[in-house]
Amino acid sequence: MTIISRLRLTHAEALLAFERENRAYFSASVPDRGDDYFTGFTARHREPATWAVRQICGVAVAECGLTALRAETTLDNAGSRAVLARTGFEPVEDVMFGARPGRRYVLDLRGDACPAR
Repeated sequence: MTIISRLRLTHAEALLAFERENRAYFSASVPDRGDDYFTGFTARHREPATWAVRQICGVAVAECGLTALRAETTLDNAGSRAVLARTGFEPVEDVMFGARPGRRYVLDLRGDACPAR
């Protein structure tokens, strides 16, 4: 039976092994991450999810020319709401995900508040 769970620090060793074992397979369909990805894997894995949001913001500005990003999460997802707040996303309206209340956020990528700058 397949089980889906949140990624945790204790998963680092197994995740790195999976990445290494499947590197060639992934490289056939997406650009290879390079050796540095594997060398610095453990340290990067320990960084908060905030790092990933900052990276996405940088790509959105530099490669896609976007001026804003939108995000949505349920109100019971405290981790996602904390990451959005730390990276400058502002709440704009409440939304529903089926029967679950949520919130929509926006991040202006044009100003100095942009985490990619």
